[in-house]
Amino acid sequence: MDDGERPTLIHLDYGDDDLKKAFIEWDSIGELTSGVKTLYHAQIAPEARYQMTPDQWNRAAEILADELGMGDHPRAVVIHEGGDKPHAHVVFQRTNTDTMTLWDDGHNYAREELVAELGAAFLCADLGITPDIREDHAAYLGHWLSVLKEDKRAIFSAAAHAQRAADYLKGLQPDAVQVQEEEQESAAA
Repeated sequence: MDDGERPTLIHLDYGDDDLKKAFIEWDSIGELTSGVKTLYHAQIAPEARYQMTPDQWNRAAEILADELGMGDHPRAVVIHEGGDKPHAHVVFQRTNTDTMTLWDDGHNYAREELVAELGAAFLCADLGITPDIREDHAAYLGHWLSVLKEDKRAIFSAAAHAQRAADYLKGLQPDAVQVQEEEQESAAA
């Protein structure tokens, strides 16, 4: 945790607000499946300039849960504010208690990464930002290709999800005209 960060629990699908107790119970239930990774962790980290309310963080976590196919799984959402980059941690119980099997995150992870990369590309294009080329991006191509080979429409689905996510993030920001007017009012005062 960075200096100045303040973690805040904003959502917990559990009987009380005891995060540690929830994780211990979720992990214990997962161990009954003989699985190894009983919890699934994801991070939501928009650019620092996007100011999100707890309701918006929770909505982003709901969208993530639905996209992963984990909408019915218990989850916890902890936001970290006050540091250089506000972000949220979302932790899911991976055990399907009806079937006592663990949710398989391998296939969905590649889809999630594809959606994230496309969303970043859409936002960069809208904002006129030229993203840096990173060597580690090439490592994802193999995973994405396996998804695309299995499902010929996956690229269209991923692009649609990415566009919705990009539109949601853009919708959190004030209009450029409104910001310009506020800046002019401040300068005149």
